[in-house]
Amino acid sequence: GVVLKVLQNLLEERIPVRDMRTIAETLAETGARSQDPGALTAAVRVSLGRSIVQHINGMGSELQVITLDPSLEQILQTSIQAVSEGGAGIEPGLAERMYRSLADTTQRQEAAGQPAILLVTPPIRPWLAKLVRHSIPGLHVLAYSEIPDNKQIKVVALLNGTATSGAYYVAQAADRILAYPTTVTGSSGTCWSMAVRKAPFLNGSRRPSALRVPSGKNRMP
Repeated sequence: GVVLKVLQNLLEERIPVRDMRTIAETLAETGARSQDPGALTAAVRVSLGRSIVQHINGMGSELQVITLDPSLEQILQTSIQAVSEGGAGIEPGLAERMYRSLADTTQRQEAAGQPAILLVTPPIRPWLAKLVRHSIPGLHVLAYSEIPDNKQIKVVALLNGTATSGAYYVAQAADRILAYPTTVTGSSGTCWSMAVRKAPFLNGSRRPSALRVPSGKNRMP
């Protein structure tokens, strides 16, 4: 029964199950520690990571992905854990805004001829995959642990709920940033520190000197 459930889980997300040898070996190894179908499915997906990515993205070395800001992932993970313990679930407004952003980004990726891939941490992957499975069928939800080491990751969109200066720096690698209408934006203040190597004829030494650049006159250097 457990093996059948794992295969059903894979097929529901359009994961090829032709490599039964890898699936059987993973189930045998992981089954000694857990008989939970969810945990077993996650382990099999990691073992099939290379074929999963190839099935979605072909043989290309670059993988274009959508990611979530770590703070948003933490909110989702905490909410999912609360549900499993009988607590309140994810705030409906947050889930709806996130869904709309994912739908818009998926449409843009497909219009550009690229697969839409949402890359997230393993604990929240099953919940997000279930959220979009039927409503956004073109969106593939993968966990970081499922990506082969030889793939180059390119972040094309970052979903965020709170954007301070740190989020700005993280988002610089993305081609676009998606913010909800209620996204809080601002800067908590920054201070750059760098080593400046001066030429000998300026100070008689090649030793670097420190240069600090605070973000404003009231910031402590």
